[in-house]
Amino acid sequence: MRFIKNRQNFSRRRLTIYMGALTITGIVVVVAIFAAGTFSAFEPENGTLSGSAAVVTASGASGGQAVQFGSGATGGGGAPGVAVASFSPNYWAQWSHGPSTDPNWFPIGVFDNDPYWNDDDVKAANINTYVGLYDFGGQYSHYVTQGLVPHNSYAFAGEGSDAVNIMNDATGGAHIQGYQPADEAEMKGYDPADIQGWVNDIRVHDTSRPVFVGYGKGLSLPQPQANIWLNGHQPSEYCAVPDVVAADFYGPQDPQNFGYANAYNGPTGQFVYGKTIDLMRAACGPAKPVWHYVEAEKVNAPSDQGGNLPAPTPLQIQQNAWLGIIHGANGLIYFCHDFGNQSAGDWDTKCLHDPPRTAAITQMNTWLKSYAAVLNSPTRGNAVTVSGNTTKVTTLVKYLNGFAYIFAIADGDETHVNSGSTSATFTVDKLTNATVQLPNESRTLTATGGKFTDTFTPFQWHVYKIAM
Repeated sequence: MRFIKNRQNFSRRRLTIYMGALTITGIVVVVAIFAAGTFSAFEPENGTLSGSAAVVTASGASGGQAVQFGSGATGGGGAPGVAVASFSPNYWAQWSHGPSTDPNWFPIGVFDNDPYWNDDDVKAANINTYVGLYDFGGQYSHYVTQGLVPHNSYAFAGEGSDAVNIMNDATGGAHIQGYQPADEAEMKGYDPADIQGWVNDIRVHDTSRPVFVGYGKGLSLPQPQANIWLNGHQPSEYCAVPDVVAADFYGPQDPQNFGYANAYNGPTGQFVYGKTIDLMRAACGPAKPVWHYVEAEKVNAPSDQGGNLPAPTPLQIQQNAWLGIIHGANGLIYFCHDFGNQSAGDWDTKCLHDPPRTAAITQMNTWLKSYAAVLNSPTRGNAVTVSGNTTKVTTLVKYLNGFAYIFAIADGDETHVNSGSTSATFTVDKLTNATVQLPNESRTLTATGGKFTDTFTPFQWHVYKIAM
């Protein structure tokens, strides 16, 4: 396969999806609740509701329920802002053998891990998708018949030469949700026409599954630095070809980041994880599924230029995952290979056997599963403004089942590459006075006149939940 040249010579910048969390000292997700009105003294056992009335939980009523009317609202007046173009899980409906359209399914992947040997650890970490399987065609029976099928697991793997096997294998093929013919394609010198050729090779035999292609610095770095790898083309040309995309750039662990000043200027701040998704969205549009790579171990070998750079800490893994999600990624891929010690038997699955990082990834994925339906709901634009902050704070706003969710992170920028500590005031459209819940932190805030204030440490995240 084109995405892996040699098992012992992996590019140190690989597709990675990581989701971990040990503590809630990083990103904070905030959910604000807007009161819809006053409670009626009537109880809804046998009545018929009309107008703006709704049944709500009320501990003081018999049966624990009461009727709440929309008039006299004191918290908010419905969904904040406006729905804007964004990914919907209905996107997957165009492929009969593609991923699930269930809004409670959120793609959480791991790059090049063997389901035959590692599935118990993968599932224990709440990972639900294998992305890229080394020498897939040559080891089809091992990966699919003996791996995916008995473990009831799923993968994006294979290229055109594998499509016939997949189509002819009703049992095993049911566990292949999509193809991945290439990784870091543009960095290997391939242009959009080459990639279109690979997609066409697949679709000659199979139009029932989407095609995923991973890119590298050509799409994860800004221009003009990215031009080194774009082969005279634009990022949008590369993004237009496959059905699902991602681009990897592990800036803090990459001594050759070609980044935001001069080439070969050494590691840069974690803010680049959010910046990568911003660049991908600019190239790919707001609705195409863009997945986010997160490295979970050491991607720079001691003998590489730059030397023995440290692996991300468990907290940084969670921070980097949230940076991608809050900037608009629709899935994660963890890169678990440890290039710091390739002699170890588990070097290519290290993050699944590294207790602190495994725990962080598992916690991160648990959070993502709990917010899957929220994250898959339409994004709200013009819903929240942030003020009073001294370092950049980015938000992602969703609205589902009467609640507004604000995902926020102090992510920094080119000026504040390591982020910074700051307070921030959030002004929420249509909100008046309300209690703001922080479900992952067991605390609440008070919104007055549509505003509430919170504090952030560098790269800290919060999730706010507000009834509206």
